[in-house]
Amino acid sequence: QETIPHLFGRNRNALLERKFDQFYRGTPFHQAALLQRQKIGRRDDDMLFSALTNPSLIKPWLDILLAQQTPLAGIYSVPQISAPLVKDNPSSHLLLISWEKFSGLRQTYFSGHRLQISRLTPVNADLSFQQAVVKELARTYQYLKSLSLLPSGQTLDVRLMGHSHDLIELQKSLPESADMRYDFVDLADIGKQLKIDYSFTDSNASQIFLHQLAARPPQTHYANATHTHYFSLWQLKHALNLASGTLLFGVLLWSAAN
Repeated sequence: QETIPHLFGRNRNALLERKFDQFYRGTPFHQAALLQRQKIGRRDDDMLFSALTNPSLIKPWLDILLAQQTPLAGIYSVPQISAPLVKDNPSSHLLLISWEKFSGLRQTYFSGHRLQISRLTPVNADLSFQQAVVKELARTYQYLKSLSLLPSGQTLDVRLMGHSHDLIELQKSLPESADMRYDFVDLADIGKQLKIDYSFTDSNASQIFLHQLAARPPQTHYANATHTHYFSLWQLKHALNLASGTLLFGVLLWSAAN
């Protein structure tokens, strides 16, 4: 997180580029999201800077897409699209835990409903989903305390997303603690709320995140103008076709009236 002056146009872009060079010099996949504008003093902007710090994981896929001139709308990360899943929780200090089958166990921390930090831990075959949650939750709690992201004496609310069977087992295995308060959310219930036509057979939350991305894509993402070039051309072509159709329809109406 960083506070910057409230600027416009070229001055703002130049300032953001300096910040990117300062924080993430080794990757072109970075973004700056506005958290809020301060209400006192100079009314500066509170920003959240983030990046994909290992570009080699995604560059080969991008090279193929660009070579095929495939329209690319953007590059997004799961923490970006997690915020709507916690907006109904009144907690100011909330940890969202989810599992993605081909990635691992993800823990995303929100302070005041604003994304603060996210950890992804690979889950191996020797460790069950429930065991991974119990093990990593304790580590993350200590990690948040060490970074002073969780105020002293503050209870951490933990929202666990999973299949009903796994949630039952978690209720038995998670230790009772005055430091943490648990909220168990069945993926099937979330799917019904979001009107997702999918049958959840395990605790894999990938379908939830894919639906969130399709329904409410964030305004900022990690792709730059080079990556989204063919998508911009597609949008321009679509706009021209729409304008041409509207003009033709107007001419036909005028001709019929004349």
